[in-house]
Amino acid sequence: MVTWVGRKEVNRTRNESIQAQLWITYLLSMEDHLMKSRILSLLMLVLVVSACTAPAAPPAAPAATAAPTNAPAAAAPTSKCDRSKDQYVYGTVLSSIDFFLDTKNGLAAAEKDLGVKTKFVGPADYNVNALLQALDQAMAEKPAGVILLGWEESLVPEINKLVEAGIPVVTTTADLPTSKRLAFIGADNYQWGVSMGKKLIEMTGGKGTYAVLRDPSLGNVKQRFEGLTEYVKANSELQLVAEENDRSDIQTATQAASALIQKYPDLTAFVALTGVAGPGAATALRDAGKAGKIKVLAVNRDPVVLKAIEDGEITAAFAENPSLETYYAIQLLDAIRCGSVFITPDDKAAGIVPIPSYVDTGVNVITQANVNAFKR
Repeated sequence: MVTWVGRKEVNRTRNESIQAQLWITYLLSMEDHLMKSRILSLLMLVLVVSACTAPAAPPAAPAATAAPTNAPAAAAPTSKCDRSKDQYVYGTVLSSIDFFLDTKNGLAAAEKDLGVKTKFVGPADYNVNALLQALDQAMAEKPAGVILLGWEESLVPEINKLVEAGIPVVTTTADLPTSKRLAFIGADNYQWGVSMGKKLIEMTGGKGTYAVLRDPSLGNVKQRFEGLTEYVKANSELQLVAEENDRSDIQTATQAASALIQKYPDLTAFVALTGVAGPGAATALRDAGKAGKIKVLAVNRDPVVLKAIEDGEITAAFAENPSLETYYAIQLLDAIRCGSVFITPDDKAAGIVPIPSYVDTGVNVITQANVNAFKR
């Protein structure tokens, strides 16, 4: 039965082919030579196109009609934003320390990529009043924006004054969330402390004693301390025997570490939460003949810290990314002035600033295994 059906189909196909050939012959017999040529050309074209072209896809369904909306249509491109006169000011205290080499790299990168100008201001020592004066001078120049390292709460009124004067402010490295700053860019300092706690447990086996050197007046350091101590307490048998205020001063940090070495001769580790504390602890241990015998966790990537890691005097350092912080701070400030993105039909009336309020730029862990990569 199946064979018979197959033959029937073959016969039917052959009959159709013969009929087609007879029909073409008939047409050709009815026309003159010119008409024959045209018909033949047309038939050959049809055959060639049929052989070379894939079957057409079925027609697409009609597009759905968009529902009416009150949102404004995307604005048509206008003249390019002129950034040639835009200047962004970065303000800080302790402006001469190596930490700010990376900050200046970020400023230079923003100048190159965006075509803006930048200015780095602030005293070389920890003099907040001098920083406030520098910011007042900058405000008189009406910069396009200000980037500020949020050292302490006394800077909040200055930030608010800048914003109220129409100068947007972004904080980096250390935040002042009670101020009117528009965004914070930097590491999550609590998680930074947690990361140091994990490393402390790893290198001590979770047993022994440790001491902390820090400056409790600094908000970012306070958050690191909380993350560190809470994690260590919950996940190890390590005991915190002392915490000393280094006042962000290298000599004070060295003296505090020396006193702790004498008081706790069996101390297992130092955790240094400020930039000066790590070098201070390393110097005190070297002077006491205990370099490498008491573990040290530090912060930052200045040459002194890197050399101490290389020599085995500091076990590891945790360093943020100030070049990224500064670069993206200017990117966000530029987006406020020159960007076209919007959240609502009228963001200003809605009290919305169309930039993220927080950008986490992370922390790098530096050990003997990768210290060479961080040398400038």
